[in-house]
Amino acid sequence: MPATRRGGFLDADAFSNRDHIHYALKTTGAAMFCYLLYQQLNWPGIHTCFITCYLVSLGTAAQTVEKLSLRLAGCLAGAVIGTAALVYVVPSLSSVGGLMLLVFAGSWISGWVAQGFARIAYAGFQIAFAFYLCVIQGAGPGFDLTIARDRVIGIMLGNLMVYLVFTRIWPVSIAARIEAALGRLVEQWQQLARARRPDDRRGHATAALALQGDIAQDLILARYEPASVGPAPEWVEDRQRRLRTLRAHDTAQQPVRPAHATEATNATTVAIDAAGPDGPARDALLALIDKRLTASVADAAQAAHPSPIHAQT
Repeated sequence: MPATRRGGFLDADAFSNRDHIHYALKTTGAAMFCYLLYQQLNWPGIHTCFITCYLVSLGTAAQTVEKLSLRLAGCLAGAVIGTAALVYVVPSLSSVGGLMLLVFAGSWISGWVAQGFARIAYAGFQIAFAFYLCVIQGAGPGFDLTIARDRVIGIMLGNLMVYLVFTRIWPVSIAARIEAALGRLVEQWQQLARARRPDDRRGHATAALALQGDIAQDLILARYEPASVGPAPEWVEDRQRRLRTLRAHDTAQQPVRPAHATEATNATTVAIDAAGPDGPARDALLALIDKRLTASVADAAQAAHPSPIHAQT
């Protein structure tokens, strides 16, 4: 029996892959610069720049710029709400209960944003973070506007440092990940066309749908990268066309309909989950998916080898 590979805290190529090493050096370098800066300036109030570097640093420039943009927008919104609360609400508070109600109101606003559209959900957490930093200054109501100012300046400084480092030093574009994902998507549709077992077809269809969603999100993120790092707009548009083509054609560029699998899986996923792990309803829904996946494979074969009647017409 072959030995199973055991997971670990670090990736297998953590010390051999240059991307991992560069990422660690960039993130640590930006954070240490911020640390030394506020130590030399004797300005500990902007210490939030240090932790900001670790919060917004991600694997590619596109992801990093998107996250720091959301963090900056959320920080500014939370700072405005927190400062307004310090000026107009906190002076009228006389107990910790009033402070708790104020914190609840700010948490409700940030939670509403965080549970909204997925593209801006992270900004909701940053609204809460900045609001808490401004309003919660101790066990009771606080009135020091300097604390709110310094902490917001620290967040903005950390965002600026990460942006400069990740777009100037060893920048990593998301374009390579998109290309690799498109290749895996092609392989999934090829394997779907060759699969004979229903479980295999369902597995390949599910993997293809997940890849399509990931690629679509990465193509949106690619627009966050500056021109010096990211792909040109024409490149993004070309990959979007390729993605649309893969949704409607097989990998041999024949007019098949893998959209049948997409529609079947999307339309019945929720119903399958509601039907429970066992039972006739779940079996019937899985049978429907298998039927449509089989039809898509048959369409592929028909398109690749047209009948003489079709050829004559």
